[in-house]
Amino acid sequence: MNIFTRVYHRLFDGVPKILHIISRVALGFFIFIGFSLGLKGIAENRASAVDLIGYTFIFALLGLVCVCFTGGLWQVLVMGSKRNLSQTLEQTLESKGFGQDMAQAVKNANMFPTVKEQLQQAFVWVMSEFYKEAEPLLLQINLNELNNREAAMYHTCRLQTYVMTGDYERQIKTLSEQKDALDAAYQMKPNLTDRYVPYADDALAYYMLAGALMAHRGHADEAAKYEKLAAFQISQRSEPETQFLPQIIKLNELYATGKMQVAHEKATVLRGAVSSATIPAGTRQNLLRWIDQARIYSSLPVDKTDFLADRRLPEQGVQAAPPPPMDIPELF
Repeated sequence: MNIFTRVYHRLFDGVPKILHIISRVALGFFIFIGFSLGLKGIAENRASAVDLIGYTFIFALLGLVCVCFTGGLWQVLVMGSKRNLSQTLEQTLESKGFGQDMAQAVKNANMFPTVKEQLQQAFVWVMSEFYKEAEPLLLQINLNELNNREAAMYHTCRLQTYVMTGDYERQIKTLSEQKDALDAAYQMKPNLTDRYVPYADDALAYYMLAGALMAHRGHADEAAKYEKLAAFQISQRSEPETQFLPQIIKLNELYATGKMQVAHEKATVLRGAVSSATIPAGTRQNLLRWIDQARIYSSLPVDKTDFLADRRLPEQGVQAAPPPPMDIPELF
């Protein structure tokens, strides 16, 4: 990558695609003007081939100056204001929790969202239980334009939606098809953003979902693996969350494995402890929501089909036929 390409990517990092296109068209227009003036001079015997090259080069430089000015102005005016977004969202999450205020805050902050910001907005809306509102955002995203880590957040948004709305077939289909890719993406880069922020912790969301689903299907080792991975994400959160979230993960497992009496008792104790704890209102709301959502795993149907068996290598003695195509209607 040459120096001009590096400068361009630095200036236009986070700039909407339409502005990329406009800048490139403007650069081409300047080059065209320079080339046309040079040709006109040659036609009128007022210029030579050297002058043609000179005109083209000068106007190309003018075009580059305009492109750099556009990118720089965007970085100063728009991206500069977005640097305060993280702090605003963290404060809203702590004081209000996931919900209407959080969803509105992330929507207002992203007037010109990049693909990554669209993903973060969709994730916040899904975690706020606004599943229908998040669907149009996800539909706007072209999966082919996402890197592996961005695709992980996309599929986690889908998985969270399918689990919490009871779409069992699609949650199992998503996990069976994306499990390896999601595991690799989250272990390679746990945080989508440059630094850890709790409102974009899709890794923890995925580990909690996958752990409960694995426990439900009798894969205790897999469930334990996700519990350990979740512990690292939890260690970066606030003190109350580091205290209660591991217990909520255990609660998910109890419901997922059908231990209803023990799960109900634990949920009651946890709910009382969280309600009486001296913690920020938003943190309390999020913890109580996770406790209530744990009951979702008790309604998972009893399905003995082991999709992990299909993932074994032939030398392990299993050569499962590919599953038949499923004709599943759209969620929304």
